[in-house]
Parts: sequence; structure tokens; C-alpha cells
Amino acid sequence: EEPDYRAKQTMLKQSIVLTFLILALTVNTNAFCLTKGPYYLASQALAAAVDNNTKVGTLCRYGNDKAMNDLCPLQCKSVIKATWGDCYCEEPDYRAYSGNNLMRTLSTQEIFEFIAVSSRDATGAWCRTYMNELGNKAEWTCNDN
Repeated sequence: EEPDYRAKQTMLKQSIVLTFLILALTVNTNAFCLTKGPYYLASQALAAAVDNNTKVGTLCRYGNDKAMNDLCPLQCKSVIKATWGDCYCEEPDYRAYSGNNLMRTLSTQEIFEFIAVSSRDATGAWCRTYMNELGNKAEWTCNDN
């Protein structure tokens, strides 16, 4: 019986941690900006996640294939959504200085634009269609319409 009790105790601890993590992300993305620390971390993760299609293990890929635009894997969508919110809208020009040489030069808003809009560096990008859906576009442009 003791191992079963320990397993239940471990599951309870994991549930509590997961609940606090979800709460922190929800407060960061959907409410007012209590502290910018989580936003800065999410922005750094976003910059590090966006990379060229040839890189194995990239969370958010871009390249020269327009067919990529409709693909939006959960890991890419999650890192995008974790960055949205009031803290982002208060400081969209924050530069994380992480990621590849290109992402390192861009602000968070510029990274969102890079994903959402075709350019010579990226005619295709994962989650481009998703980023341009009306409600989602309002999130990264900070437009409540």
C-alpha cells in the first residue's frame, strides 16, 4: 500500500504544479500584466523556436514552401500563444536576442510579422494561416476589434 500512497502523493504534487503553471500562463496571456518576467521568457522561447526549415527539431519552421503556411503543429502554436497578452501589448518591441542570426535582430512583434507575412526570407512559415485568422491577428497586433 505504501508505494500506491507515494504514487498518489506524487501525482497530487504534479497536479498542483501543473495548475499553477496553467494559472501563470493564463494570468500572463489573458488578464492584465502583473509582471513582465513570464513574457520575457516566452519571447525568448519564441525567438529560439523560429528557425529555417532545414533545422531538425525546430518548433516553428519557415522556408520557401508556401504549403508550410497551413501547417500549425501544437508546439509552434503553443509558443506563439504563450507570448500573447497584455504584457506583450505593453512592450511589443522587446528584443529577446535569442535564436538564429535573423531572429536575434527582431523584436517580438517583428517575429510575429515574420511568421504571419510572406517575405523573401520566408515565403512559407508554420502557423502563417493561423496567425492571420481574425481573432489571432488581433492578439499579435494588439487590436481588440
